[in-house]
Amino acid sequence: MTYPQPPWNLKGYALQTLNVVNIEDSRYFVPPELEIVSIFPGKTLGGVYLSAYKSGSILEYNELIVVAALVSYQGKFGSWISHIYVDNEDSVAGGREIWGLPKEMAQFTWTNNSVSVSQQERQLCSLNYQKEWFSLPTWGQLPFGGDVFGGVRFRVTFILRTI
Repeated sequence: MTYPQPPWNLKGYALQTLNVVNIEDSRYFVPPELEIVSIFPGKTLGGVYLSAYKSGSILEYNELIVVAALVSYQGKFGSWISHIYVDNEDSVAGGREIWGLPKEMAQFTWTNNSVSVSQQERQLCSLNYQKEWFSLPTWGQLPFGGDVFGGVRFRVTFILRTI
């Protein structure tokens, strides 16, 4: 397998959820050297990120990223990525070798208002959504980013823009 060197410029669309998660449910997935940050008593922030990287991307693939908790480590705050699933072997290899990310292969099924992710016969994630729920104006561009922990610590910046 061959994969492109970073940076990986990816174009497509994505869905992001933010969820209040019980700290005790997250603890199993977070290494003990990381402190889980509480946003409410007994609660942290987690979520999923589902994306489809299409034509114009350095690699074309689908991705499910699971954020188990908001964490701190050596005075830095970020998100702990506990699982990443993709449907491209080069993405698996590059994610593991370049960034030390726990990428695994999975199957993705997108329909008009839902996406389902599975490994063999086991369903990992299913999400129903409304396309009109959130959108930027046609002139919109919104950069955001943050620290991410998952194998190694790195910074991610997303540019949301409409075309």
